[in-house]
Amino acid sequence: MTLQIDADKAKRELKEAQKAFADMNDEAADDTKLRKAMENYDNVRRNLKLVADEARNTEKAIASFSSAQSRAENRVGGSFGSDPVNRLAGAGLGKMMGDAASSAVNVGISSMFGNEMGSAISTTLSGALTGAAIGSVLPGLGTAVGAAFGTLAGGINAATQLFEKGDDAFRAQVQSSVEEARADRQNRIASGTVTAATREKDLVSFKTLLEDDTMAADEFQRSLIKIGRTPPFSYDMARALTTDMLGLGNSAQEALDRVNGLADAAASLNWSESEVSTIAASLETMEISGSVTSMNLKTLAKKGLNAYAAVAKEFGIEESQVADKVKDFDAGRVVDAIMKYMEGFGGTSSGLADTYYGKKGILESYQEDMDAAYGEGFISKRTEGYDAEISSLSGESGERAKEANSLIGEYYASLENQKEQYARDARDLVMGVTDSSDIFTEAAAERFEEMRSQFADAAAEEDAAKMGEILTRAQILAQNEYTAGPGAQAEIDSQRSLIEAVQADTALNDDYYNTGRKLGETLSRGIVDAMMRNNPYDPSQYLDGLDALERYDDVAQDPGNEARATPQALGNAYGLPYVPRDDYLARLHEGERVLTAAEARAYREGGAGVTLTGNNITVREEADIYKIAQALFAELRRAQMIS
Repeated sequence: MTLQIDADKAKRELKEAQKAFADMNDEAADDTKLRKAMENYDNVRRNLKLVADEARNTEKAIASFSSAQSRAENRVGGSFGSDPVNRLAGAGLGKMMGDAASSAVNVGISSMFGNEMGSAISTTLSGALTGAAIGSVLPGLGTAVGAAFGTLAGGINAATQLFEKGDDAFRAQVQSSVEEARADRQNRIASGTVTAATREKDLVSFKTLLEDDTMAADEFQRSLIKIGRTPPFSYDMARALTTDMLGLGNSAQEALDRVNGLADAAASLNWSESEVSTIAASLETMEISGSVTSMNLKTLAKKGLNAYAAVAKEFGIEESQVADKVKDFDAGRVVDAIMKYMEGFGGTSSGLADTYYGKKGILESYQEDMDAAYGEGFISKRTEGYDAEISSLSGESGERAKEANSLIGEYYASLENQKEQYARDARDLVMGVTDSSDIFTEAAAERFEEMRSQFADAAAEEDAAKMGEILTRAQILAQNEYTAGPGAQAEIDSQRSLIEAVQADTALNDDYYNTGRKLGETLSRGIVDAMMRNNPYDPSQYLDGLDALERYDDVAQDPGNEARATPQALGNAYGLPYVPRDDYLARLHEGERVLTAAEARAYREGGAGVTLTGNNITVREEADIYKIAQALFAELRRAQMIS
C-alpha cells in the first residue's frame, strides 16, 4: 500500500533527524528539520489511520450488502452469483462509475478538441463504459465484449450527432443565404426605384429650365451624374446647385462650369459637402441682391478662398483697397471673378479620383447607377399597371365600384346606428326618460324594468355608486341585445358565409395554400438531398455494393479526374447493360470496349455463347447450387466482355 510505504519512509526520516539533532552542539542546534520530520510522520500516520478505518467500514458495508443480496437471491432465485463485483455491476454502480469517469474526461477532451469533437469522443467513451458495465453482468458476454459493442454504439451515436450538427449548419447557411440575397435584391429595387424616380422628376425640371429642350435636359443630367461621382460632390448636390444657377439666368454650360469650378476648389481645399453649400450660397446671395459686402468676402476667405485677391485682380486695385471699395463693386463681376479664380484649381478633382476616398465615392456612385437600373426597369413596367388601374378607376368600373362602396358604407353605418340606439334606449329606460322600447326582447325588457326601479331608489338615496353600477349593467345588457339582434346576427352570418366560401375556393387548388409550406419544406432539406441532386444516382451501374465503394475510393484518390464528381464516373468494371441517357459520363479501363448503339443491338440479339459440357454434375450439398450459379455468371460476364 502506498500510504504504508509513506509511513515507513516518514518514520526513517524522523529517526535520521533525531540523530542529527543529537549530534549537533547546543550553539548550532537547529530543530527546524526535526520538527518538520515529526509533523510529516504524524500526518502520514493520521492519513493511514483514516484510510484503514474507511477500508474497514467499506468491508463491513460490502459484507452487509452481500448478506442482504444472498437473502434476496434465496427468496427470488437470483442468478447473479455470489461475487460482490458482479452484484455491484448488476446494481448499476459500474454504470454510475463509468458516467463519472466520462464526465471528468469530457472536460479535458472538449478543451483539447473543441465542443463538437469533444462531444463525439465523450459519447463514444460513454458507450464503451456502458457496454462494459452491461457486459460484466450478463452471463457469457464479458466486460471486453460489452465494451466493444458499447464503443460501436457510442461511435454510431457520435457520428450521428456530428452529422446532425453539420446538417443543421448546412440548412441554416442555405436559409440565411437565400433570405439575405432576396432581402438585398428587394432593398436594391426599392432604393433604385427612389433614385430613378428622383432623376425622372429632375429631368422634367431641367427640361422646363432649358426651354423644353429634351435632348439638352438629358445631356445636362448626364453631366451632373458624372460630376457627382467624385467626393465631396454627389449628384444631389450638383443638381441642387445647378438648378439655382439655371434659375438665376445662367446657361446650362455656365452652370456646369461653375459646378466644376466648385468641385476643383472643394478637392483642393478639402471642403466638406456643407462647406461647398456655404460657398455656393454666398455667391448666390451676391447675385440675387446685386451687392457685395465684406461679410460675403470674409465668408469665402475663411474657407481658404482668397476672394480679395480675385476681386483686386478683376478691378485692377490692391488687395488692401478691396475692403474700402467693396460697396462700389458690381456683384456680377465679383462673382465671375471668384469663379475664374477657382478655375486655377482646375483638374484637382480628377486627381482626387485616384485616392482611396475618391475611388470609394466613385464605386458608390456606380453602384447607385446599378441600383437605379433596377428602378428604371421597375418604373417602366410598373407604370403600365398604373395606367391600367387609372383607366379602370376613371371609367365604368370605377363608377360601379363607387356605387357599391357607397352602399357598403351605408350598411356599416346602419350597424353603428343600431348599436347606439340599443345603448341609448337602455339608458333612457333605466333612468325613466322613456317607458318602453320595441327593440329589446321580452326578457330584457323585464330586466330593464327592474333596473329602473332600482335606479330610482338609488337616486332617491343619492347612492352614486349604485347608480353607476346599474347604468353599467344596462349598457352591457344593451350590447348583448344588439349582438343577438337581427343587424349584428346578419353581419355574423355574412362573416361565416365568407369563411366557408373562402375555404371552398381555396380547396380548388393546393397551390393556393401549399406554396409557403413547399418553400419551407425545401428549405428544411439537408446536405444529403443536395448531394444526391449534385450526383444523380444510377443503380444500373452498381452490380455489387462493395465493389461500388471500392471504385468510389479509387476515384476519390484521383483529384485530377474531371468526372469524379458523379457516380457515373466511378467506372463500369463489370460492364453496363444499357447507357441510360445522352452525355453519360463513364470511367473506362484498359482492355474494355465501347459499342455503338447498332452494335449493341446486334450483340443483344445474337450475343456470345458459353457451352456447358459434362453430363454428370454432382451436387453434394445445397451450397453447391449457389457455387455453380456464381461460376456460370462469372463465365457469362467474361464472355460478354471479351467477345
